Amino acid sequence: KVAAGALGKAAEAGDLQRVEELVGAKAPLDARGRYGRTPLIAAIANDKTDVALYLLAHGASAVATDKEKDGPLKWAAIRSG
Repeated sequence: KVAAGALGKAAEAGDLQRVEELVGAKAPLDARGRYGRTPLIAAIANDKTDVALYLLAHGASAVATDKEKDGPLKWAAIRSG
């Protein structure tokens, strides 16, 4: 069983190899971590584009929001500014 939060931590760190391993081990793609962020939001908020694209390609929700109701699109806009 995959530890809760492991995918979010790997996504936040930009560790694509670990993200691939965890996704392969069936880690929940939209599990909430710090600040209610999904792994996708964590990747985007930390400029880890390769990880974000990988998560999207493997079924991560593009509409899930964090505790502040900010989703991946808003985070992408914030980070691109």
